[in-house]
Amino acid sequence: MFTAAGFERTWEYIDLFKEGLICTVSLSLLTVIFGFVLALLLAIMRLSNVRPFRFLGLTKDGHLREQGVLMVLSRFNPLSFIATVYVEVFRATPMLVQLFMIYYVVFGDIDLPSFKIFWNHSL
Repeated sequence: MFTAAGFERTWEYIDLFKEGLICTVSLSLLTVIFGFVLALLLAIMRLSNVRPFRFLGLTKDGHLREQGVLMVLSRFNPLSFIATVYVEVFRATPMLVQLFMIYYVVFGDIDLPSFKIFWNHSL
């Protein structure tokens, strides 16, 4: 199983192992950076107090309404709503479904470059 000849043959491919390690570490680092930035943006959006329809909650004489549709609409925060919908949709779907949605929906009409990997298999 583990022989000296097997280890000697492995050393022939040490450059491929190094390239694979560099690629894996750099992709991991980029993923962590993008994930942190996106999470920070979503957290700020959810904590925001932007209420563009706040004026609908006021009566003509400037007092705050106690109830009604206009009062509910005046409390609506679109940034928080968008961030909440994004977080809940991505938490509720499996990663493979998200990858399929991104590949077929977002990049469906875009010709992505293909390259050869593992000898004759092209992506």
